[in-house]
Amino acid sequence: MPSKAELKRRHVLKESHCEACGDPAENLFHITMECSYAKRFWEAVQEVMGVKLPDLHPLTWAKDIISGQVCSLADANVIVCGAWSLWSGRNARNHGKSHWNATAAVKHIAKMLEDLVCMETYNEPEKVRIQERWKPPDQGWVKVNTDGAFGIASATGASGAVLRDELGVLLAAEGRWLKHMADPLTVEAMAARNGLLLVVALGYNQVILEVDNLTLANSLPSSVEDQSLISGLWHEIQELGRSFISFRIQFVRREANSAAHCCAKKPSAESRMWSCVGYTPDWLMGILSKDCNSVTSACKSVRLEFTPKGNSGETIPITLGATKMRVKSNVSLAYFVDVVSRAKKIDQKEVISRNFVA
Repeated sequence: MPSKAELKRRHVLKESHCEACGDPAENLFHITMECSYAKRFWEAVQEVMGVKLPDLHPLTWAKDIISGQVCSLADANVIVCGAWSLWSGRNARNHGKSHWNATAAVKHIAKMLEDLVCMETYNEPEKVRIQERWKPPDQGWVKVNTDGAFGIASATGASGAVLRDELGVLLAAEGRWLKHMADPLTVEAMAARNGLLLVVALGYNQVILEVDNLTLANSLPSSVEDQSLISGLWHEIQELGRSFISFRIQFVRREANSAAHCCAKKPSAESRMWSCVGYTPDWLMGILSKDCNSVTSACKSVRLEFTPKGNSGETIPITLGATKMRVKSNVSLAYFVDVVSRAKKIDQKEVISRNFVA
């Protein structure tokens, strides 16, 4: 602490006398224990707070107080705060403050200690964020989830799109390889554009676009024209949105967009595009099951019957659970053929008829 004795030792000052009482050596022990101001202060402490200053050695006084060897912990708290108050008062006097009242200083530290004792440490309970899941759209609507993958070194990327209805049935999915991409936002905008083009091609008109890029989700619904690198894509997405009867854009967290994310990982420079319409690829079935909240409970098992060639009218039933296959009664013949051939491991050409039984 920069007492006058310490400043003289450092050759900052030429003398070290105490300006309050004239003692020739104003060190920290003198300021807090021996000075006339200090003596009046500790007398007030004993009178107001009932704490008596113990006998202290000039060389070990600070360590003795903190260690608890000469006084209780409660008294040590008072003495430490009192020493701080005396040091602050000394500095105030040196900077021109002439009035100092020992009793007022004691009451101040008494109030400060009371506040410290009464203060409760409030630890706000950690908020446990529930993992978000994909939510199906309202009846009559379809939802297209899109996502982009970006390679900084190669300036390439890929887009993924997954289209589902209110039952969580996969209507279509695709992935496209993208070249000469400027940044991740451009890739995300391209993925959204490609997803809407897929919806337009299939003829749906009540559409929700769901993306996991917050910047894009905030920019696309805005009526203020985007001035960034995605300005052209922003206009194109706006036009596509106006082509639907009803159109909404929503932000979703990555964990609820895992199907689109996986679709964006499939394309490569060697295999630039893939798509499926009306059926679910094997690798996507498990992802869709985890990605969805209520699909399993919303979809019913469907019993399929088919007659192979050469069989005299006999039908072979196949029951597909909703957790494995999501089948609707109005699916296309191509979808039915694909489902049956996968279930029975027979050639698709052998399937010649179909019949749905509730």
